[in-house]
Amino acid sequence: MACEWEKISCEEAFVGRCGDVGDEVGSKIIASRIIQSVMSLCFLMEKEYAPYSKWFGTAFSKLKSSKIFLPIFDKVLKSKTWKEREKHLSKSYELLAKKHNNLEITEPLHNKSYKILWETIRCYICK
Repeated sequence: MACEWEKISCEEAFVGRCGDVGDEVGSKIIASRIIQSVMSLCFLMEKEYAPYSKWFGTAFSKLKSSKIFLPIFDKVLKSKTWKEREKHLSKSYELLAKKHNNLEITEPLHNKSYKILWETIRCYICK
């Protein structure tokens, strides 16, 4: 789980940074990688096997959390601007933090801001 959280923390700012320089394609690519990490975390949190890429989406759709996350992922992928994309990704981070907190394996992750969330995640990774 720590590796997937780290992937998200390393790239979440780049969705907007790409957008700031007019690189919507780059922003979309990064957003899709973040979605893949969120999906991987859901597999891990639900203690389900994540298959290789051909079956990844199909298997994800059978997870409990898919009902919550798939509509958000659809909005992220259909977003025309990085600001819209980032807004929807933020919602997925908030829900993912709640899902993580329900596991009670670390101190609760705060979801009031990215900085607090990612600092807490980094502390989790370093333990």
